[in-house]
Amino acid sequence: MVGTAQRGLQIAWAGLKVDVAVLRLRRRAADLLPAYVSTTLVGLGTTFLV
Repeated sequence: MVGTAQRGLQIAWAGLKVDVAVLRLRRRAADLLPAYVSTTLVGLGTTFLV
């Protein structure tokens, strides 16, 4: 159960970081955003999204 909660927090934290990046980069550096999102998702490892 602790592992599941920890993994959930990792995923939530990554989502929050991506949200902040979208707000910061969408106007100034929109071309950097896809690479940032990709790097963040790869850093999470194996994750299934439904």
